[in-house]
Amino acid sequence: VCVAQNPSQEQAEDYMHKMEAWQDSDITVNDSLYKLLDGHSKRDIVVKGRDIYKIMFVKETPQYSASYIFLDGNTLSLSKINATRKKILSKYKSGATFSALIAEYNMDKNPKADNMVFTTGVMVPEFEKAVKEHAPGELYTIDVPGSKWYYVAKTNAAVPSQKIFHIRHSRYPY
Repeated sequence: VCVAQNPSQEQAEDYMHKMEAWQDSDITVNDSLYKLLDGHSKRDIVVKGRDIYKIMFVKETPQYSASYIFLDGNTLSLSKINATRKKILSKYKSGATFSALIAEYNMDKNPKADNMVFTTGVMVPEFEKAVKEHAPGELYTIDVPGSKWYYVAKTNAAVPSQKIFHIRHSRYPY
């Protein structure tokens, strides 16, 4: 008969220091382990059942938030895109909400177009650069001519950085 036991914190630390077979991975807020690790810091060893997690380091990644209206250059001519952009900017200046303009004009039907939160390297460089360069609430246009993507965008208020835990994981064998 074999009985599995969960290691004590001391057993887990001892095992983790001796163990050579572990897996490294990054844990973000979208991962199920995030809640378990949140509140811990570098070098902490966290035990859950027979699973042992050592936090190697924690990094903060800035996040950005923007709202956008996408205009597809594969469907519309550049002159039609520019005329539509002019109409959008005019309606916004006349008091229309950007949310209403997204509902009326956005061509990609992305439900997150009103509040797209992203980290560095996720969006195309032209979009990311424009969002970083403009103040919250400011409306501007973005061109990605190589892909025929054209935008009217608005930078939203700052959002908190995303915490990423780089961990080593092993499983206690007993």
